[in-house]
Parts: sequence; C-alpha cells; structure tokens
Amino acid sequence: MDERIWNKMAGLSEEVFETKDDPNQIPMTRAAYWKLQSLHPKSVVYEMEESEPVCWVVVLPTTKELARKFIKKVITERQLLEMSSPRLVYDAIYLCSAFTVADHRGQGHATRLLKEAVDGIPQTPDTEFFAWVYTEEDQRVVDRLRAEWGKEIQLR
Repeated sequence: MDERIWNKMAGLSEEVFETKDDPNQIPMTRAAYWKLQSLHPKSVVYEMEESEPVCWVVVLPTTKELARKFIKKVITERQLLEMSSPRLVYDAIYLCSAFTVADHRGQGHATRLLKEAVDGIPQTPDTEFFAWVYTEEDQRVVDRLRAEWGKEIQLR
C-alpha cells in the first residue's frame, strides 16, 4: 500500500477512533498494518475514488480461543492483534473496523468490503465471527452482515 494512502486512512481513522493514546485499541500505525498483513493480505481492504481512499475495513483473522478471551474482556483489542499468529486456515475472524468518508456513507461500501475481506481469508466451515460495536451505525452494519451471511456475529 502506498505510504500516502496509508497516512490518509490512518489520520482519518485516528480522528474517529482515537487509538493513539488508548492502550486497549489497535493503533493505526505501520507496525500494526504489517502485523495484520502477516496474518493475511485481505486483513486491510480499501476502495479508492479519484486517487483518494473513500472506504476501508480491517479484519483480524485469529483463533476461537483468542476470540472468546476478547469477547469476555480477558484481553484487549491490542492484545488480540499481538497474540494472533499467521495460520493457513483460521477459525475466527474479528470484524475490527470499517471507515467510510462522510460523502460516501450509506452506499454499502463497508458491507461490500467486509465481505470481500472475509471471503478472501481461508477459514474453517465453523468459523466464528465477532465484533466490537461502538455506534448505531456499527450495529446496522453488523445486522446487515448477519442477514446477508446468515451467520452469527458475536459482540463484545
């Protein structure tokens, strides 16, 4: 990914999620990006329009054991990333974040990109999905994905 694109995405995400000073969240740093990429290249998926990012999503492929610890608040989001390791096939996927630039919201970008990311990651037939919902908009995306996929998405 181009450094300028990453910096733009990270800066906009930081304004909303304020991860920089929160030890519980995954920071929007190059190190976090490369860790996600080591888990799977589809961990970060984005869409561009006129050379600018308009939507991007982050998913974190991991294990059911770590997913359950995260859901029960035994580990933080940052620890979830740190403790996850590359695998050939995953049995849990964390729908970490989706960000759509204001002018492009409500057009299905986040849902489509989350589906693209998840479909691109090798997974077991009984893969568990989970998310940490912050806003009503987050909840709508989770509800839409549940309906489209016909799968449960556990919430923290």
